Amino acid sequence: MRGEFNNWGTTNPMTKVGEHFIAHVPNATDRQMYKYFFNGNRWNSDARARSLNPSDNYNTHIEDPLRYTWRVPDFPTPPSDELIIYQLHVGTFAGRNDPLGSVPHPAGYGDVAARAAHLAELGVNAVMLNPITEFPGDFSAGYNPVSQWAPEWIYGEPDELKGMIDALHEHGVGVLLDIVWNHFSPTDNFLWFYDGTQTYFKTPDVQTPWGSQADFEREPVRDYFVDSAILWLDEYRVDGFRMDATDFMNIPPQEAAGWSLMQRLNDTVDNRRVDKVVIAEQLPDDAWVTRPTHLGGAGFDAQYYDAFTDQLRDEIFDAAFGDPEMWKIRNIINGGGTYLRGKRVMNYLELHDEAWPSNGGQRIVKTIDPTFPHDSIWAKGRVKLGQGLVMFAPGIPAILQGTEWLEDAPFGTGLSSRIDWSKKTTYAAIFRYFQDIIAVRKANPALHADAAVNVYHLNESGNVIGFLRSAAGGRDMVVLANFSNTDYFNYRIGLPQPGTWYELINSQAVEYDGNGLTNGGSVSSEPVPWNGFDHSAVITVPQMGLLVFRHNQPPGIPGDLNCDGTFNGADIDPFFLALGDPAGYAIAFPNCDPLLGDLNADGRLDGGDIDPFFVCLGGGPCP
Repeated sequence: MRGEFNNWGTTNPMTKVGEHFIAHVPNATDRQMYKYFFNGNRWNSDARARSLNPSDNYNTHIEDPLRYTWRVPDFPTPPSDELIIYQLHVGTFAGRNDPLGSVPHPAGYGDVAARAAHLAELGVNAVMLNPITEFPGDFSAGYNPVSQWAPEWIYGEPDELKGMIDALHEHGVGVLLDIVWNHFSPTDNFLWFYDGTQTYFKTPDVQTPWGSQADFEREPVRDYFVDSAILWLDEYRVDGFRMDATDFMNIPPQEAAGWSLMQRLNDTVDNRRVDKVVIAEQLPDDAWVTRPTHLGGAGFDAQYYDAFTDQLRDEIFDAAFGDPEMWKIRNIINGGGTYLRGKRVMNYLELHDEAWPSNGGQRIVKTIDPTFPHDSIWAKGRVKLGQGLVMFAPGIPAILQGTEWLEDAPFGTGLSSRIDWSKKTTYAAIFRYFQDIIAVRKANPALHADAAVNVYHLNESGNVIGFLRSAAGGRDMVVLANFSNTDYFNYRIGLPQPGTWYELINSQAVEYDGNGLTNGGSVSSEPVPWNGFDHSAVITVPQMGLLVFRHNQPPGIPGDLNCDGTFNGADIDPFFLALGDPAGYAIAFPNCDPLLGDLNADGRLDGGDIDPFFVCLGGGPCP
């Protein structure tokens, strides 16, 4: 072992103990650099380096894992049933027309931390980072790793990454790390012939479309991967993982070894951090990937729902020609079976692959409206329609950074790929739409990932579909989607219960930059049988409209826990009743939503709302 602590000399030889080499260097200090020196002629980085310095021959930094002091030591990871995911690329997240100022390109961990309030304002409760493990060069999407242990140095030091995670946690946002285990980068791969022999790879090596795959059949190599996951969970306190390209984890000649490695990862996470979430980028869909390991499955908590994305995109594009097929939308809403529905799947309209020119993709607004600035009524209408279905269909919803303001910049790593913060103002109505659909989803258990669904209205000729979402203890919700370019007046829809149905969302409302055709806030049922129900109502369904109705519970005023139409001192007792006894609150105030007391907007009513509640009640700033 040679480093700054011994002037890069040979005074600290390592001793082999079992399968490990050990050296005690009493004068080594935090952040000093070192390397291993094999067989008197080969220098190499520590395979398990917690920090690498590519600008200095990939020297390894000594890192004190206890150096950082956490401000949020015990962040409660949102349950997978309640996740709302935002895919974020650190390097392109900040700096373009940015109200917080310009930043170097690529942006870094500290820049994301400084903008965590935006994510809380939007309402998402988890970010899914593009890979941030060390990669060659300074500009990358992260899918060419050279390490599973060291965070990318150009984004900042390890403590800055921890600071970013801490800041996101402070704002109620969990962090999912994208891990790329199926291959290593074809360049700068210092694990290749690591000590002069092929320690980490087979001979001949196993090839993927992107680089060589490690030797999954060797136990020390398997330990290298699984121990890295433990590092991210324990030292960086991430809230789970997204595993890249799981269909390439079990390829010949080591299919069984790759499958069992995924099982080991998921069993390890379940055993050590049962609240954490692991999502597979499984393309195409495979129910075995989300089947529990004790039943022979890979054991992932959820997988990308490829059929959902493909069919929804196809029908959104077909809507331009007036011939979308509603039966296909019905099928993806219903899901693909026991392990391909509800919280077992992640739904999205576009993530980085769909918007990445390197994959032949572009942002969906550019496909719908090829003419700059790509913000026609069709682009706005169909994006709101498609993303509304992502949010309200069973499953875990996910959006790509910038979606919340109609971003048209391609996904990538260059300056032109940075999201444009000025569009948060330009398209404030679109941003408000995303805020509201996220808030409605969070506040209503009937819209959570695993809540029941009944697609009961299918109008193939009119291109309209409607479905019921319901959950124990929650108000029934009806979601209606009009894929046509026609405004429907006097449109009859069946309703599962009599009474008043409040229109919580109408994507074509004026406040969302729509055509203004709404239902005035509510509709009342009539005893006219329709769609298999005893009651129905005549409503207005605007073109490209996404409508959400809730039974017998009007939209609430934040803080108004007794539902008297004002937030005042009369809400104090209901607030503490809801905090201490949700069941008792539900009995005392059956038409009120306890999340009206969620004044710190973290998706939960808990002790964290007490100070904001009284600050706001006293006339101070309200969240």
